[in-house]
Amino acid sequence: MDNPPSTGQLDSQPQLPLPLNTCGRCLTTLSTTQGLKSHRKPLEECRCAYEAANTARLDEAIVQGLVAAAAAAGKPPVDSVDFSRVHNKDDSSPHERDSLVEVFSQLVDAAPSNSNRSPPTAGDGGENPAAKRRRVEVEEVPDEEEGGLPHVPWVEDYPGDAGHTFGKGETMFERIHRQKTEAGDDLWVLFECRDEWELAEWLVLSGLTQSNIEKFLKLEITRMKPSFQSNYLFYKMVDQLPGRAVNWKLEVFEAVGDEVGEDGQPKKERVELWMRDAVHCIRELMGNPAFRDCICYAPEKHYADPQGKTRINLDQNMWRKPFSHTTVLLGYLPVAKLECFSEKRRALEQYHLFHQCMKALLEPFIAAAKDGVLMTCADGLIRRVFPILATYVADHPEQCLVAACQENYCPKDPARITAALEGAARSATQKPPECSQWGLCAIELFWEDLPHCNIFAALTPDILHQLHKGVFKDHLVSWVTKAMADEGGMVELDKRFMSMLRHSDLRHFKKGISLVSQWTGPKYKNMEKVFLGAIAGASDERVTRASRMVLDFVYYAHIETHTDKTLNVLHQAWSDFHKYKQVFVDLEI
Repeated sequence: MDNPPSTGQLDSQPQLPLPLNTCGRCLTTLSTTQGLKSHRKPLEECRCAYEAANTARLDEAIVQGLVAAAAAAGKPPVDSVDFSRVHNKDDSSPHERDSLVEVFSQLVDAAPSNSNRSPPTAGDGGENPAAKRRRVEVEEVPDEEEGGLPHVPWVEDYPGDAGHTFGKGETMFERIHRQKTEAGDDLWVLFECRDEWELAEWLVLSGLTQSNIEKFLKLEITRMKPSFQSNYLFYKMVDQLPGRAVNWKLEVFEAVGDEVGEDGQPKKERVELWMRDAVHCIRELMGNPAFRDCICYAPEKHYADPQGKTRINLDQNMWRKPFSHTTVLLGYLPVAKLECFSEKRRALEQYHLFHQCMKALLEPFIAAAKDGVLMTCADGLIRRVFPILATYVADHPEQCLVAACQENYCPKDPARITAALEGAARSATQKPPECSQWGLCAIELFWEDLPHCNIFAALTPDILHQLHKGVFKDHLVSWVTKAMADEGGMVELDKRFMSMLRHSDLRHFKKGISLVSQWTGPKYKNMEKVFLGAIAGASDERVTRASRMVLDFVYYAHIETHTDKTLNVLHQAWSDFHKYKQVFVDLEI
């Protein structure tokens, strides 16, 4: 009977590579590669084994590169390399960690160019196998971020005198620091010491809930007993810190309804609006030293090439991060039931209340946008700032509320809306017929007196309601379903969705789409991913082409950083849809 193979013999036998979703240490197989990453994160042994394997592969790649470079340069082959100090960042200097790169560069530079080499002879093939390996070449390319856009674009400055300065000023933070220094106050005032300040900073930035902060402060094992013993005392102390200089104020509105109470008098309802001065909030943002290198004080044009042929719209990542505090809360709009009004008038009066509150919030903009306000900016220089309402981010229902139109009308039609509102202003006693004809509400708008404000241009697109729900789900899916009437309509479409192949990155509609009771943004997007494959060959080819153009437009509209090229393909998708949309008319849909 043969003896069992030894451990060394087993290790020398070739092994099949593990699947990409299998842990190399514990051999646990996960459903996806993302699940494998989540598996390694809490398990230190699996994570260390993965990092060690990556380091080994990197070492092997470096050795192969050195061997190939040495062979190309005619140098002695590299037998071994000690990576122990190269990968130990604590014990090695940057020069030691870069030593292999320097050796590699010298070998590459010493290698003869392809043009000076003589053609290999027949005998060269078996003498030096390393010479057969391809030489590693490093191609110099400009630094680019995802999408092929440069990290640092070419900038064209504004030719005018925008951003002119009026001397040097003192920001709010500089003033607070000076006052503390002159008064001789400790830097950690309100807190007993620096350690207590650092604990308070960690509690605020850690993301703990107030109940968890309360539990933490009550723990017996806590070595340091801070001066604040509860969550209430802690936040009371935090609120006393110098920071936000704009105080809150309360404005009360009284709504007098058309309903009569038991006393025979019209019913009234008290509505509270908490708000802060909008101009002072902008002054606080402009003077924040944290934004010193992030604010442009004059218009600029950004290009992806030095010739200025390709314009780009770089996304401002900092402004989109909540923890960077680049946004300021102006107020809390009241949510009133307005039961003092009859049901017939209640909706219109809620429109009135919204615009009245917004007008009170933005009233400081009227004078400031006309004459400008001197502000000390983050760089310490004084500039005249003209705050205006440039952008209004809202979903489609709120856009209709701002434009004072019904939700089944377009809120971005300035000619139609302004003409009807002018007629309403001339007929103050009764609602003009144009308002009912064009779906408008005859109310006093908050943006009518704001200087340099084009509310229709300020309204940003609402991709969820206007594209995913409106264009795609409510219109395109309905049209395509009717175009498939000969094949069974919705029944056939459900069968096609149920028969789609399963994939880890795709949602499988195992019951079709007709039984989905509540549609959300992710469901729209998952449906769009497989919609084109589901309808292929089910009806007229022009229906499929038109559907593809709509989906192309939706996906191009999602691009966060646009260039001239992406805008052109976006417009081309829109044009191609209008080219094929006649098929729905021909099919009498």
